[in-house]
Amino acid sequence: MILPILREIRPTQWFGDTVFASTTTIYSYSGDLHAGFDLAASAGSNVFAGIYGTVVDVVSPASSFRPNYVIIRPTRSNPCECVNRVVLYGHLGTPSVKVGDKVRPATRIGATDAAAGGGPHLHLEIRDYEDHYTAFTDNEWFYNPAYYLSSYWMNRLQAAAKAQSAHGVSSGLAFVGETDEDGNRVLGDPYTQPYRIPR
Repeated sequence: MILPILREIRPTQWFGDTVFASTTTIYSYSGDLHAGFDLAASAGSNVFAGIYGTVVDVVSPASSFRPNYVIIRPTRSNPCECVNRVVLYGHLGTPSVKVGDKVRPATRIGATDAAAGGGPHLHLEIRDYEDHYTAFTDNEWFYNPAYYLSSYWMNRLQAAAKAQSAHGVSSGLAFVGETDEDGNRVLGDPYTQPYRIPR
């Protein structure tokens, strides 16, 4: 899987028990854990599909706290092991695809929304697939998107996070309980966090 934002790679929150998620009430739906990872980008930045698949849900205009999202079900031609799951691209402006569209890596599906809470960014999330898929169900699992990225894109993501941490580690890139000997936040490794979060 490729990253859905190709030009700017600025991670702002990892998947899992980030300091930010543990102190922000909007994450109660996932047990105060962040159920995806976030990439900051300039408003209007293109967002691309990271996989081969079919669009199974498009929400626009804004709905709930994850406004304007696109959900793609991977096809079996994907090299990653996410064929029985769906990939959600959240905080878009007006999506540029519709339900039933076939996409491939680098197909444009929308752009980042200037009105997204916390500033323009993309929220990338992976969940189990259900035949009658809805945005929220009573029993679903969230999976760490980092495990599905190709090594090339994972290396670029980690390098971008490391460069950002030179200016201080943000609460979204630090995990609960992870500090140095002086009590300062340390940059979290997106691979080390829980693989699944039950809802």
